[in-house]
Amino acid sequence: MQKNSLILFLLFSIGLFSQSNLVDSIVISKAKFAESVDRKFSYLITDDKTITPLELIKSNNLQKDYCNCVFSENKNKLKELWLVGKVINQTKDTLDLVYYNCDVPVMEAYIISNQKTTFKQLGYIQKNEERFSVEIPNSFPLKLVPKQVTYIILHQKIINPNYSIGKLNILTKDKYNEMLLDQFKKYHTSRMVFGILLGGVLLIIGYNILLFFKTKSKNYLYYSLYLFCAFTFILLIIDKNQNH
Repeated sequence: MQKNSLILFLLFSIGLFSQSNLVDSIVISKAKFAESVDRKFSYLITDDKTITPLELIKSNNLQKDYCNCVFSENKNKLKELWLVGKVINQTKDTLDLVYYNCDVPVMEAYIISNQKTTFKQLGYIQKNEERFSVEIPNSFPLKLVPKQVTYIILHQKIINPNYSIGKLNILTKDKYNEMLLDQFKKYHTSRMVFGILLGGVLLIIGYNILLFFKTKSKNYLYYSLYLFCAFTFILLIIDKNQNH
């Protein structure tokens, strides 16, 4: 009887270990943490629409090293994309974390910890109050007490891989604020340079228009029109790219 119990225990342990090996742990061992975690998430691409987050954690079909280049050549067939990440707080402090990824139209997130599941709907339809900050649409906060293990499960229906989940990041709140401040500085610096450039073009346009009225030479008018087209291009195209 004891021998049979020991065998069953060993088989259970081996099965549990093999399942846990399918999901790499994102171990946070310091108070300040910022990391791109795409490769730490395991993934499953399936046609099965009945799978649940809890079943997914125990699934033996998960694959490691996710990137949004893993899709099959049949891009027009609807697929269910599931991502699983395991976050462990190895510090002695309670951590305020932020998760975010690149913009996608619609996605779902399940946060599973201590037998409790929290559901969040992300994407363009996500409410501002549910985001960690309004600047990043696909973001949400996480709070982990010491030694806490939390699973982050992401779900998305995929037709076009170009709009799949990517650029997964987890960082502490202070690191997030530092990143946001750095982005604001770069943005406003580029806007200042952008404004100086446009101001210079406008001055040259004005100068050439004055020369046209003074000399009646159409060359100055044509050059002014050329500069105006360049000004419009910079204003509409380059500025649009900066905002994205």
